[in-house]
Amino acid sequence: MVDSRVFRFEFGCPRCAARLRLQDRSLVGTLWNCPECQAPLQIVDSGIGQIVAVDQTPKAITPIVRWTFTPRTAARLVTGVLVAAGAMLILWSPEKPLSVVTESQPAPIPPMVPAPPGSGGPETPPATQRETAPMQAVSRWLTAYRERTGAFPAGTVGTGPVEDRLGWQALFREETEGVPIPDRSQSWRAAVNDSFVRRRATELQWPDLPEKVSESGYPATHLAGMSGIGADAARLPKSDPRAGIFGEDRRTTNDDIRDGLSSTIMVVGIEHRPAAWASGSEGLRSLTAEPYLAGPDGLGTGQLDGMYVLLADGSVKFVSKETDPRIFRRMAAMADGLPLNAAIPGEPGPLAEEVHMPQPVLPPAAALSDPPITVELAPDHPAVDVVRQLAVPLKRFRLSQPTPLRAVLQQFAEMSAVPIDPTGLMAMEKLDHLVTVDQSDTTLGAVLAAILSQAGLAYEIDAERIRLSEAPPPPPPEKSLLPAL
Repeated sequence: MVDSRVFRFEFGCPRCAARLRLQDRSLVGTLWNCPECQAPLQIVDSGIGQIVAVDQTPKAITPIVRWTFTPRTAARLVTGVLVAAGAMLILWSPEKPLSVVTESQPAPIPPMVPAPPGSGGPETPPATQRETAPMQAVSRWLTAYRERTGAFPAGTVGTGPVEDRLGWQALFREETEGVPIPDRSQSWRAAVNDSFVRRRATELQWPDLPEKVSESGYPATHLAGMSGIGADAARLPKSDPRAGIFGEDRRTTNDDIRDGLSSTIMVVGIEHRPAAWASGSEGLRSLTAEPYLAGPDGLGTGQLDGMYVLLADGSVKFVSKETDPRIFRRMAAMADGLPLNAAIPGEPGPLAEEVHMPQPVLPPAAALSDPPITVELAPDHPAVDVVRQLAVPLKRFRLSQPTPLRAVLQQFAEMSAVPIDPTGLMAMEKLDHLVTVDQSDTTLGAVLAAILSQAGLAYEIDAERIRLSEAPPPPPPEKSLLPAL
């Protein structure tokens, strides 16, 4: 049996080239024996967030047949498992005896989630699915798109103002779900596209990240195309050393990625201030300020010690938070010509604000004494137009399985981008009432009223939110003045 939990670090034995994997960094600085050629190996940090093995003996070791393997954990130490001739060899520490486990004496492993029938391959653990599934799905589509068209998609769709254009993730959902974009020539926020862009995007989200709605009030994605370095990265030409794979109008080919597909970041995760998945401009991120993990740019995938990134070769890799920021910048640029070696100096080109600009000419001193011009600012508009959102038309809204009202309201809030406040309810248990609904040619407001009425509730609009309230009791039946017969 093979334990196939998540292993973030993969490296080769310097003697026999066997592939070794570790689950975490706990073995850095320790001495281990290669389970294939038995060479003593020192596990060290390469300085760029990766782990490598260094041979600690000069004696020659006869190369043997290369095996494939999957690592496992013994106590608190990460150990490797090699499958060879029906036996599993446990990677051992030189201070501990070798353990051999055969098929008749399998090693105990934690519970696994069975693979779907007919999928082939080993079982996939829940951690792998939860931590990499969004990027794996996007990776398959981007790779197929490049093979079909000769280039990766541009970051935005159309020729209108960038902030109004649909994004590459809208193309992803259109092609993978078979739901066409109503009108790609219109703004992604146009009424004609509302039914398309209001759909939830769970396949583009990490379940453990709490922010599911974008700052613009639309269902969010936790992924973004890497546009390079600097706030202007998405507008740079492909020839600029700061340019990343994705840009507003860039369609990047393999030849454009001169730093190598396996060394260039294509997609990053967003932990904070997630983007509306349908938006072109929101779906692009660049490196603007350190730290890059959980920093001002909002990047991350929910882990404390690093984050996952999707590389241009389609692989998903874990980048440690200890990675030198210069290395991260070099990975974000696709053609800066710099190696991923922190010992070699260099940056992927100067930022726009670092380029020499002529000094401005100051006005005469008399002009500086002129009184300032008073500008009357326009009043702020509400962040969310609740009335407009509740009037959004729906072709059909169906919920046939009885579902707790609180779960339906959470989905409704994500879909409408309108906060729902239940604090005014006298009986909170009404939120556990099971509801169903099936309405055609309706609106969001009508659906909300229908599901609330089943729990004896109603709603009222208060500024930028919806407040729940107890529904008034029905009026008593009118008494007849006619004498009873």
